[in-house]
Amino acid sequence: MQQRVPASAAYFFYENYVLGSARIHAGWCGNCNDGRGKSREPPGDENGRWHGPFATRQDALRLALATRSKDVRNALCCIRDSGEA
Repeated sequence: MQQRVPASAAYFFYENYVLGSARIHAGWCGNCNDGRGKSREPPGDENGRWHGPFATRQDALRLALATRSKDVRNALCCIRDSGEA
């Protein structure tokens, strides 16, 4: 069971089935949009799906690494190389 986390303090990751990748995003990121992505339509799961929210980036990373994704890393649009949002 996932804990409730305010979106502004949350982390999510997008698992892309087609590319075999996962990117960790801050909830406030425009690409993440609190786990809804950029589409105005409800997100489908044909190409991938959003996971979260997670209280910490480390929690998101731990679960992203548990997926079948071969390429797991921070999304550069919202998380700096230091790992901080």
